[in-house]
Amino acid sequence: MKKTIQWLAVLLGVQLLLALGVGFSDSALSVSQQGGALLSFDKTAIDRITLEGPEHDKLVLVNKDGRWRLPEAGDFPADSERVTQLLDRLAGLARGDVVAASRSAHARFKVGDAHFERRITLARGDTPQATLYLGSSPALRRLHARRQGDDAVHIVELALFDLPLRVSDWQDKALLTLPPTEIAAIDIDGLRIERAQQDASWTARPLPEGMRVNSDAAVRLSRQLADLRFDAVLGQEAKPEFGLKTPLLHLKLTRRDGTTVDYLLGQAAGQEAYTLKVSSHPEYFRIPNWSAQELLAAARREALLEAATADTAASADRSQ
Repeated sequence: MKKTIQWLAVLLGVQLLLALGVGFSDSALSVSQQGGALLSFDKTAIDRITLEGPEHDKLVLVNKDGRWRLPEAGDFPADSERVTQLLDRLAGLARGDVVAASRSAHARFKVGDAHFERRITLARGDTPQATLYLGSSPALRRLHARRQGDDAVHIVELALFDLPLRVSDWQDKALLTLPPTEIAAIDIDGLRIERAQQDASWTARPLPEGMRVNSDAAVRLSRQLADLRFDAVLGQEAKPEFGLKTPLLHLKLTRRDGTTVDYLLGQAAGQEAYTLKVSSHPEYFRIPNWSAQELLAAARREALLEAATADTAASADRSQ
């Protein structure tokens, strides 16, 4: 009985050594490939980013004259902040746990040369600087990843929704915005309201007798114009369904430097779809319904003017 126990102990020891040996080899692999940056590239040298998906979807971002653009959308400006964040994340991507180190495992984790969830190619001109394959997700905001030229499959902190393939997701939605302080005057419905440089108060001309500018309403309208954002770019061709032949709103904005911008807002017949044309851009824009309705409400002449009190009327007479 004693000898049997000794043999069992020896057998258990051998099994433990074998298990430790396998574990050591795996951990050695992980330790040898963990830590440090997964990709090596110079962010300042990258001027072309290509994102590809599993269904041959493809999106290209190109830096032209210091601005990121979307060549597939007529070089429409891209959200440069989002592009910069992407480059920062890729540059800071750490090599996480290694889950496989053989080429045969690439298909299983969807990081193969031909089968992947995302392939990201960072290039300088036509010369690739780094290529990353992203595949299946083992956990929330985690992806299996492999860099080109390396068979090791890592787990990295990234999510596919950070890498959309639709052009609209990368367009600069703030393209139409401007600092409110740059607005010097707004012409609308035969009325010109102007912002005074010295105290930011608002005046109007021609000012109907017994009326004055509603300063709160003027500020509201200027902020609506300053903060305009769009949902979609509708191309550069005018279409009847834009409703711009009989616009709901037509106003002119004058900036501090003297330049002017015309705004036309139309609505599709029988639909709650609003199209904006801004003279400083060749495109037509779809803006959110709530934004269009707030702009229309803020631009009403009766909202911009209010009855003057006796004191303000007397002050207006003296200024004339």
